[in-house]
Amino acid sequence: MCLKSKKLISKCRSSTSYGEKNLTAKNSTSYCVTSELVHNIEDVVVGDSQDFEESDEDMAIKRTIRVDLIVAEDNVIELKPKSRKCLFRSEPNSEYFNVYTKDLCKIDCRIKRSLMFCKCVPFFYAIPNVETCDIKGMICLSESQWYNTSSCECPNLCEEVIYTRISTEKDNTGPSFSGVTIFLQFSKTRIIRSVLFNFNDLLVGLGGCVSFFLGFSFLTGVELFYSTFECVIEFIINIFQSRKRNISSY
Repeated sequence: MCLKSKKLISKCRSSTSYGEKNLTAKNSTSYCVTSELVHNIEDVVVGDSQDFEESDEDMAIKRTIRVDLIVAEDNVIELKPKSRKCLFRSEPNSEYFNVYTKDLCKIDCRIKRSLMFCKCVPFFYAIPNVETCDIKGMICLSESQWYNTSSCECPNLCEEVIYTRISTEKDNTGPSFSGVTIFLQFSKTRIIRSVLFNFNDLLVGLGGCVSFFLGFSFLTGVELFYSTFECVIEFIINIFQSRKRNISSY
């Protein structure tokens, strides 16, 4: 199973120097900037990803990235999302996507915010049965805060692959050549999400503490409840019988 995906985005720029006495071009050069992002292959790339790294032309770049794996035990999914504070891919919280990732959650939040502010979605969010913004709609979006996801609740995945940049080395290679080499450093350990205590463990632990300190067990509690219930029933019966005797005496 492939665990990595590398997105390369090239942006070419040009610069021109002019003579002092006229506007004719004296020298014209161009250079390209490559932006790469290493991410989980199951996730999507959004524009505000913080892990983009730019590589200039005429540079040979070596990057070392550590790969950490987070997995979850089977009993984690039995907890409510509010308790475990994470979601599985099979638990989408969106009406537009059938899987869950953190970036898809941000996109879903932006779609809802754009509909709330401008009653339409941008043209690059092609959604069936949802109105796409025209020029007026795009102007409305540019004047609103639809892209801000700070108020969106997008928890992390319970199982995911995390890429962390460790080091970057740059060497000047001369004109008309550039390269990016990425080394993946796989961690020897992995992070496991597990349930330390559930409700049954709480009952067992509480019962053990009470039994140890007070000599009180579950059977003792059942006997106490039964004895109390029996006394209450007997008391009620005695009250009814005394009332009947008083009525018969008259």
